[in-house]
This record gives sequence, C-alpha cells and structure tokens, in this order.
Amino acid sequence: MPAIAVVLPIYVLFSQIHMLDRLETLIFINIAFNLPLSIWMIRGFIEALSIELEEAAVLDGCTWFGAFIRISLPQMLPGLLSTALLVFIYTINEFFFAVILSGTNARPITVAVQHFLPTGVRGTMFGEAAAASLLIMLPSVVFAMLMQKYLVSGISLGALKG
Repeated sequence: MPAIAVVLPIYVLFSQIHMLDRLETLIFINIAFNLPLSIWMIRGFIEALSIELEEAAVLDGCTWFGAFIRISLPQMLPGLLSTALLVFIYTINEFFFAVILSGTNARPITVAVQHFLPTGVRGTMFGEAAAASLLIMLPSVVFAMLMQKYLVSGISLGALKG
C-alpha cells in the first residue's frame, strides 16, 4: 500500500492525540513501516539455519541457549546485519511522513535540507543542499563499508559434509 493512502488518517490520529512534531511519532512511524520487512527478511535467514549443527552442539554438552549463542547467532549475523543496514537506510531516507508529521521540534536532517532549496531573497542554495545531502549519505556508506565482511551470506557453506 502506498504511503500516500494512509498519510491523512495517520495525520488526523496523531493530531487528535497531540503527538504531532514529536520524536516519538517519527520513531513509531518508522517502526510500523520497517518492522514487516525486517521480520520477513530475518525469517528467511532463520529458516535457512542448520538445525543439525545446533543439535550436535547440544549432544556435545552445550545448553540450548549456548548452542544458539555459539552456533545459530553467528550463522544469522549476515542476515541481521543486512536487515539492519536496509532498515537504517530506509529510516534515513524517509522523507514523506517526516515532512508531514514534524515541525520545528522534531525535524529530521532530511527534512531540514529542504530549507536550502526555497527560492526567494536568498535564492536556491544548490551547493549547501548538495553538501548536506552528501553528509546525510555518509553514515550509511560508512556503516555499509564497516559491515561489508559480515554481509556475505555464505558463512555456513561447507559447515556440514554430506
């Protein structure tokens, strides 16, 4: 469903409960729109886990929680990190609800960049807008570069010999 289809009911709802221009509102909206994708992605990685490795760890004397921490969690790490990166990028790039539900108190940086663009006495400040846009992209690029070695999904290949 497109976001434009639900923006008016969401605006009316948050207006009636006096939650416009608050950080909690933006956090709630981002959670509501990113949670289904996150669950769907992580579910796929959980279904691909090798239960045989976990059962072997339990047979060797490990507890189920210990097997989860030592065996399953390292196998899920690429999925968790790729989901975290995707949600981080979606949250940083979310502009539509942020511009409608925020004002001066809870304004994300992506909404603040639009103040460089109005024409008028100052004119349009393309250089400042471009610099601010690059600074907004920088955390996503750095996060992706730091997590690149973990984002390879073939960690569990070769763990079991048939």
